[in-house]
Amino acid sequence: MGSFIAGTRRRIDDWLAARRLSLYQVLAAQAQRRRGGRLVAVTGSCGKSTACWLIGELLGAAHEVRTFRGLNFGRRMLKRYLEPHEPVAFTVQEVSGHGPGAMADLTRRMRIDAALVTAVGTDHLASYRKEPGGPLVAIAREKGNLVAAVAPDGFACLNADDPNVLGMATRTTARIINFGRAAGAELRAVEVSARWPDRLGFVLEVDGRRLPVATRFVGTIMLPSILGALAVIRGFGLDLEAAIAQLATIEPAPHRMSVHTLANGTPLLLDDVKAPLWSVERLIEDLPETLPPGTTFVLGDLSDASERGRRTRQLLRRLAPLVAEVVVLGDAARYVEQLRGEGLVNISGLPRAGDLADYLAARPRELVLVKTNGTLSAEIDLLGDGGYDGRGRRPAPRAKIGRKAPRKPQAAQGTGAGEGGNDR
Repeated sequence: MGSFIAGTRRRIDDWLAARRLSLYQVLAAQAQRRRGGRLVAVTGSCGKSTACWLIGELLGAAHEVRTFRGLNFGRRMLKRYLEPHEPVAFTVQEVSGHGPGAMADLTRRMRIDAALVTAVGTDHLASYRKEPGGPLVAIAREKGNLVAAVAPDGFACLNADDPNVLGMATRTTARIINFGRAAGAELRAVEVSARWPDRLGFVLEVDGRRLPVATRFVGTIMLPSILGALAVIRGFGLDLEAAIAQLATIEPAPHRMSVHTLANGTPLLLDDVKAPLWSVERLIEDLPETLPPGTTFVLGDLSDASERGRRTRQLLRRLAPLVAEVVVLGDAARYVEQLRGEGLVNISGLPRAGDLADYLAARPRELVLVKTNGTLSAEIDLLGDGGYDGRGRRPAPRAKIGRKAPRKPQAAQGTGAGEGGNDR
């Protein structure tokens, strides 16, 4: 009898939660239609927060914009639309694909004027393992639901370098703007260079023109986000050359390959929001062409527990020959003794991640790159100045409102600001 009562209570709770979500969907859609302007929805396994950041900055140079990053699913996302605000021309919304049906939180009631998909990877793998076609196909199918929801007179911006993203073009009758390094992309990046200490630059080929693009980003890992943001500008018929000029002044989003300086003068690259295995592998592939051999690579916990263990050791074996030093934080430090026994003597371990600040302060280094998920945020914050909230991150506004005014270049300070949300 007890189990029957408990099961009944769970079913009632689930029903009530679904009804509350449905109500928020209706109210949020009404609020968006009244005051939110055109809605740009951004998803992807990598780079969606950076893409939102850039779109908001580029649109905000001449229009009023609300940009929502962080809280990207469920009632907490929808409640933002109910907050009082002045009417804006654009709303930019990050959308999570953390599990089957996730896109419906936004798409069930909202009109989607533009969709951007940056990449399909194996984030949230455990949520898709039992889905038809396998997890990668299922993840692409879920993210494709956003493209399928675009209004017929809207447009979808798709990464031409990712077959799982480009294939989403068949799911909509709306205009498709593809971008990437692939031949035939409507916005194509060529002559890409990103050797530190220089920042990412490339030539954008579009409509038979060759437009030089300078950015403040490090490496090429965020190139799809940058091209995707420019594709959104093009889709709305706005001035692409003005956006390119604005792009040269925008620093990376805090905690996403953002650039800082340690007290001893060592340059620090900080990427500590999430670390799924596949995106760490992509970052390692980028190293030989972008960062110097004297780099110290600090690796913390991976985001997906199912990917730890053997896969972490394989990752470290690939990484060690490419850099001067590898520092392994937290639980993964237990693998260091074995790997040093294999001859990888440039690997060190810090089981207590809080010791990292003292370890790096002991001597200057050519460059330090920190890659970990958000579980070590409080320890990573010790690398910079104070002013953090209880979650170990600087407080951030719930919505960024763009201003109709010229923007000044943003200077990175301390360890940067967190986004105050759950990046799924």
